[in-house]
Amino acid sequence: LKRIAVGADGRVWGVNAADQIWTRPGVSGAWQLIDGALKNIDVGVDGRVWGVNKADQIWTRPGVNGAWQLIDGALKQISVGNDGRVWGCNAADQIWTRPGVNGAWQQIDGALK
Repeated sequence: LKRIAVGADGRVWGVNAADQIWTRPGVSGAWQLIDGALKNIDVGVDGRVWGVNKADQIWTRPGVNGAWQLIDGALKQISVGNDGRVWGCNAADQIWTRPGVNGAWQQIDGALK
């Protein structure tokens, strides 16, 4: 895996070099291939998975059995805080944040690669 994230419940999420999405329920579980393709992935404390694909589209789903939902905006990197706030940077290295699925994006001062 080139990226890995672990939820509060111990579920592991990751993406490999081919942008395939994999998950497993902790140390003793088996890997399961998830539909879709992401280059970067993270998971919130509530189990909601967030990711970005090679086109910088932002996707989210409520865990293993949920469906992917396209979120407005474009990011090259994404991360989720313990409070559910989503953070990321775009192709222009601008920093953006939003308070979850139903929030609006807000640009933050500074730049990140």
